[in-house]
Amino acid sequence: MSERIEVETDAGAMPAQLWLPEGGRGPGILLLQEIFGVSAYIRRRAADLAGLGYVVLAPELFWRAGVTEVANGPDMLDEAMAVTGRTDWDTAVADAVTALRALRERPEVSSGVGVVGFCYGGGLGYAVVAATGRPEEGDYLKALGAATVIERKELTEAPDRPLLSERYAGVVDTVSGVMLARALAQVKYGGAAAVCGLAGGPAFPGSILPFILRGVAMYGIDSVMMPKGPREEAWRRLGSDLPLDRLDSTVSEAGLGDLLALAPKILKGAVRGRVVVDVSK
Repeated sequence: MSERIEVETDAGAMPAQLWLPEGGRGPGILLLQEIFGVSAYIRRRAADLAGLGYVVLAPELFWRAGVTEVANGPDMLDEAMAVTGRTDWDTAVADAVTALRALRERPEVSSGVGVVGFCYGGGLGYAVVAATGRPEEGDYLKALGAATVIERKELTEAPDRPLLSERYAGVVDTVSGVMLARALAQVKYGGAAAVCGLAGGPAFPGSILPFILRGVAMYGIDSVMMPKGPREEAWRRLGSDLPLDRLDSTVSEAGLGDLLALAPKILKGAVRGRVVVDVSK
């Protein structure tokens, strides 16, 4: 069970929800909300973490807009984006930092404190940068958790130097080719890149210098030879950690008769997410 508490900020008392482990004390986790607020999904994750022995604090970061969570319904994504638009990003970051300090000072916290964020909250914990060839989809990508959206062309020119200014703590690459080479040249010292696709081709015009001068690690993601155990764990985590409403927003449906008109749009990259084809239509 959670307890509603207040965290003092420069603008007044910010509501927050607190979960304690069975023993009453433990390490702390600041749990930063998704775009729908401190929702039922966030509360379930908080209870899971408390069950593992953590003291969990979830600040209501939309409090200045008078919102704890966005109500379920067909328009909930649009409503959540509207609330996000009324919430100043820097102020939300400051509120999260204030909540972190408050958590550290609680007597129930017996050791270190960490931060976990989902979607909107993930952007507060670290800034997600999304690259897209469709800048008009920027608001949609931010609703999925991106803090910044850049145009794909920023990554489509081969780097003119083996090391560029440090920008990314980590990279998730589904393209390879020039985009991977340019992103690697901007990974910060001690960062990492997870590589799982080759839409841009199997080769990339890169250098070993990010690896030997900045200590960057590259992780290859394989879906063919992965043993059954890790594969099942990955699916279990997807089922428990991935908000299904976010997954639903990336999928649209079309009938078999729509394919001739739809195929050119897919080839032009003009379709968002994935299309499920209903062969009965």
